[in-house]
Amino acid sequence: MTTFKKMNLLSLFYALIAYFPILLSSNVNRISRWTGINVSMVIIISNTLILIILLLGTAYIFHLTTKWLHHKKIRFFTSITWIPFFSILMLITALFLPFSMTIEAPNPVTSTIILICVMLYPIYILIVNGFIAMTQSSEQPLVDKVK
Repeated sequence: MTTFKKMNLLSLFYALIAYFPILLSSNVNRISRWTGINVSMVIIISNTLILIILLLGTAYIFHLTTKWLHHKKIRFFTSITWIPFFSILMLITALFLPFSMTIEAPNPVTSTIILICVMLYPIYILIVNGFIAMTQSSEQPLVDKVK
């Protein structure tokens, strides 16, 4: 697989890591209505799932990035290239799962939190890639120049 394809696949994974928590947090009322579970219990379950997704997703991205794009600076472009994938996923969701009832719509605070998280997400990606760069530079063997 070429480096370009690997970078785009990593960007898709980054977009999925951002997409599923947003989908869960914005559809709490809908999930509660569909399942019949209390809204507070749905919030607890969705927050737990969001934490699991972020932790496992970060570990998986860390593994794939070190495997595919080790020692390549192109991995820092994933902080920008996740945006088209994320936009497509959100567009597909808006087309196939529109908010038909006003009670299903998320409250303004949830929307504001989602907006702030999306704006800070590239910083998270840069931190993950910077951490990968730091760990890879410390793992390189020292070259003995004595001949």
